[in-house]
Amino acid sequence: EMFVRKFLIKTHTHRRKRKRKRMSSSHRCLSDQPSSPTLVVSLGNNKRRRATTRTTTTTRRRTETIKTRNFNASSFSESLTKMEKRPIIFLDVDGVLNRTATAPQLIVERDKVEILNEICASTGAEVVLTTYWRHFEEYIGYIFMRHDCLEIEVVGRTEGKPHLADSVHHDLHVSTNRIQEIKSYLDARFVGEEKYPKFVIVDDKEVVSEGHAWANRFVKTKSEIGLTNERAQRMIESLERV
Repeated sequence: EMFVRKFLIKTHTHRRKRKRKRMSSSHRCLSDQPSSPTLVVSLGNNKRRRATTRTTTTTRRRTETIKTRNFNASSFSESLTKMEKRPIIFLDVDGVLNRTATAPQLIVERDKVEILNEICASTGAEVVLTTYWRHFEEYIGYIFMRHDCLEIEVVGRTEGKPHLADSVHHDLHVSTNRIQEIKSYLDARFVGEEKYPKFVIVDDKEVVSEGHAWANRFVKTKSEIGLTNERAQRMIESLERV
């Protein structure tokens, strides 16, 4: 009996020592951390952040789902159809953006380009080239950009021949050819539509006769003067006309 009692006391003492050792080891590990209360708060904040993030993500997904369900493709298509088409400026270069009837090379003058830029800014018009220089479409657009006239957007050109060696002979038929070229462009671009968008033709040559249906859509400049503020105002009025 004495032996059993000693054995139990020894076992109990050994267990207490092991427990103290584990507690001492745990205390040392915690003491290595910056501060246990801060650590607890930090962990708590991280848990709250994760919970908030999950809630926000779930809410966003639900909102996106609702938006997707409410999207009506047919009504969206109808709204695009109903959007008013941008007006068009059918643009000549020689005698409009410079002060010569037949320049030997492509030349534009800054003050003329700036006036055109103001017209585009106030009307939202886009530019289609009718000039004999039309085959340099990208280069002309680059010139406008270099002049910092960013409201001018060249979107295309009419079909037709470039400058010929005999410009005078070429110009004999410009009054009929240019109208046909513009009409072909409009028919091809707006095929199947009831009417063309608003447009104006600016040229230093008499490309539209007085009795023509497009007479009120034509603004003539003087070759030796080019585009002026007065002519610009007439172009704006033409673009605003129904």
